[in-house]
Amino acid sequence: MTTATLEDHLAAQGVDAAGLYSRGARVQRRAAAATDHLKEPTEFVPVRVEAAAAAASAPRGPLCRITHGNGHVLEFAEWPEASWLAALMSAMAGQAR
Repeated sequence: MTTATLEDHLAAQGVDAAGLYSRGARVQRRAAAATDHLKEPTEFVPVRVEAAAAAASAPRGPLCRITHGNGHVLEFAEWPEASWLAALMSAMAGQAR
């Protein structure tokens, strides 16, 4: 059995290991920066999950879609309650920089 290092494997594929390591370091820095804004506790917005209605009556696509800057997506088959939606928007606005 022969043991090869990652550098040996990449060299055999014609790839420079330094480029891979620098990309990994950039990803780690971005991940650390993304969690910086989470240091203060945020207010929890309660969510209720219900079973889906009959498939025949459900619309083909979401009626309402909310996308957060961090990439989180909430999709709704019907309009959420106005008070819940207002609380969500207020919480999201409080996290904006």
